Amino acid sequence: CENMSDIPEARDFIETKLTSLKQQGQKPLIDTKDEDLQRKDRQERYIPRRIVDRLAITNLLHNFSKANSTAIHQPEKCLNCRSRIENVKKKEYIKGKVAQLQSELIDKKVEHTLLTKDSLSRIGELVQMLPNLRKADITPSVEERCNKEIPRNVIKGHKS
Repeated sequence: CENMSDIPEARDFIETKLTSLKQQGQKPLIDTKDEDLQRKDRQERYIPRRIVDRLAITNLLHNFSKANSTAIHQPEKCLNCRSRIENVKKKEYIKGKVAQLQSELIDKKVEHTLLTKDSLSRIGELVQMLPNLRKADITPSVEERCNKEIPRNVIKGHKS
């Protein structure tokens, strides 16, 4: 990068700017009604276009060289990044497996419920819970009471 004081246009601009800052708030010494003088005064206040272009190119080249010298991080070569990526993959795998196992468990519970909770299965469970009564254990009064409470037309094939 060149030093700003080495560029003659930059030095002229700096001197002009300092002069204009010193004169700020004062009336101009010369009456600038003439257009040529006004144009010359305006040109002295602004930076010449070629200096701006040169500084822009210099700045661009400096930024390129700075970006070029910066090391690019490569996660596939970085041990810390690779271990983090592996941990994330393990967690995702575990989450997927847990979800799959929970889904299978729910499916098995639904299937078990459908198989065991139908009306015939429930009646079978009730019969199993009743005490095993033999014909000899039933007293005649119990049998008579049962027969009286159940109308004859409901019991088909019953012989009395």
